[in-house]
Formats: sequence, C-alpha cells, structure tokens
Amino acid sequence: MPKSKDYERLIAAAHGMALQAALHKGRFTTAGFEADFSDRLTKGADDLRVAPVALDERNADLRRRPAASAGMHQELLRGRD
Repeated sequence: MPKSKDYERLIAAAHGMALQAALHKGRFTTAGFEADFSDRLTKGADDLRVAPVALDERNADLRRRPAASAGMHQELLRGRD
C-alpha cells in the first residue's frame, strides 16, 4: 500500500492487487474470498477514480482537524484565565 494519501497511487495499487489476485484466483477462493473478488476490487478502484470530490472533501476535513484542536486548546486556556 502506498504511504502517500495521493488517491491516484492508491487506485494504481488496487489495480495491481486486483491483477495479482486474478492470477491466483484459486488461492483466494480457497481462503474464503468470493470468486469475483478481483473484479470487485477493480470496480472499487474505478469508482474511486470517478469520485475524487469525496476524497478531496475528506482530505480537507483532515486538514481542518489540527486547526480545530488548536482552537479548542486556545479556548481552554482562555477559560482558565
């Protein structure tokens, strides 16, 4: 899995995993995965590519968290004073 939060890398990794899973389909089904596991993984990655707005919103939310925590800390300090 890519360590970056860049969703294009995540999509590429998912496609690579789906390709490898398709090559070893028998092992995956023996381990309890559905027969269409690799197809579903590919579709999920493709769905992610067409929905970058949701990812952008999520990333924006993650960037706002530290600011919200810092603001809360400032309010607590002000309340103590």
